[in-house]
Amino acid sequence: MYPDSSFTGLDFSNSIDYARKISIDHGIKNTAWIKEDFLKVKLEKKYDIVICCGVMHHIPQYEDALKKLKALVKPGGRLLLALYNPLGKILKHIKKINYNSPTLFEDQENNPFELSFTKSAVINMCRDLKFERAQPSLGNRFVDLLALFNSSNGGLTIYTFKNG
Repeated sequence: MYPDSSFTGLDFSNSIDYARKISIDHGIKNTAWIKEDFLKVKLEKKYDIVICCGVMHHIPQYEDALKKLKALVKPGGRLLLALYNPLGKILKHIKKINYNSPTLFEDQENNPFELSFTKSAVINMCRDLKFERAQPSLGNRFVDLLALFNSSNGGLTIYTFKNG
């Protein structure tokens, strides 16, 4: 798919090896895979779309990571950030959550460092970009409230911003 596009995946964990294998097994040739710490890697290229899903809230130096992510977005490009919301963890104190995945259980229960961000905090951190949408939401409203009911993944909310 998307033969005229190129994709770059970056992760410090072995998951990047798995992604590389899947792309090879399926004959996907327009991908590059980098196994390195995001804060240490040197990237010169700018991208039309930068997606950071379920990562930044696990990085103690998240401000540095966000600055680096923003610098990777071309003018007119988009940054998608998927971040935990503070209300996303509340229900787990009231009822047992069935994660349906050992990986999701590990991520939600055994991660040594974790932050969460309200919608207003995310918009403030990205005030140099144009906010476009938050999902899940109802017309970009009630984002924090909806995160309460999205507890199996920490209230993960996807924010889309445009550069310029």
